[in-house]
Amino acid sequence: ARRAIDLLRRRQRVSKYESTDPQLLETFSGAAANNEVEAVHSADEVAHLLQQLPARQREALEILKLRDLSAAQAARLSGQSAGALKVNAHRALKALRGWMQAREKP
Repeated sequence: ARRAIDLLRRRQRVSKYESTDPQLLETFSGAAANNEVEAVHSADEVAHLLQQLPARQREALEILKLRDLSAAQAARLSGQSAGALKVNAHRALKALRGWMQAREKP
C-alpha cells in the first residue's frame, strides 16, 4: 500500500511540472543525438554491428537491452554476474556508438 501511495505522489509531483506532447517524434532532447540514431539505416546493418562485438558484450546487450530483462534475471540466464553484465552492456553500447559515429564521418 505504501508503494502505491508513493507512486501516486510521484506521478502528481511530475505531472505538476511536466507535460507530454504526443506530436513530438524525437526520442532524445538534442537534435544531434537523433541524427546519430538515424545514421543506422537497416536491421541488417545493426545485426552486422552486433556481430562485431565480443561474445560476452553481445550477450549482455541482447539480454539486458533487447530482451529487457532485469540484471538479476540476466545473470541467472547468462552465468555472468549482474555487475559484469552491466559493464559488458556499457562497453558494447560505447563500441556501437563509436562505430556509428565513425560511419558518419566522410
